[in-house]
Amino acid sequence: MKDDFFKKLAEVKAFRAESQQNGGVPLLRLVEVAQQDTDQALIVRQFLLGCYNGSNRFDLTDFRRLDLNLFQDCLKVLAMDYGCFKEIHEYIENGSKLFQSWANGEH
Repeated sequence: MKDDFFKKLAEVKAFRAESQQNGGVPLLRLVEVAQQDTDQALIVRQFLLGCYNGSNRFDLTDFRRLDLNLFQDCLKVLAMDYGCFKEIHEYIENGSKLFQSWANGEH
C-alpha cells in the first residue's frame, strides 16, 4: 500500500514536470490568438479564463470549433495547469492585467 502511494506520487511528479516543460510555448501561442478579434480567439479567451478563474465556466463542446492545432495547445495548457505550480496568468508578462481585461470583456 505504501509502495502504491509512492509510485502514484512519482507518476504525478513526472506528469507535472513534463507538462510544465511542454506547456509554455502553447500558452504563448494561445495568448497571441486570444488577443485577436475572431470566433476562435473568443473560444481561446474563454478557455484561458476558465483556467484562470474557476468562476469563468468553459463549455467543453466549444473545443470542437477550434482548429486542431489550437485544440492541441489547449490540452497542453490544461495539462500544465494540473498541479498548479503557478497560476496560468503568472507565466505571462503582465498576465494578471491581461486576463483581468478579458474577464471584463475587453480584448
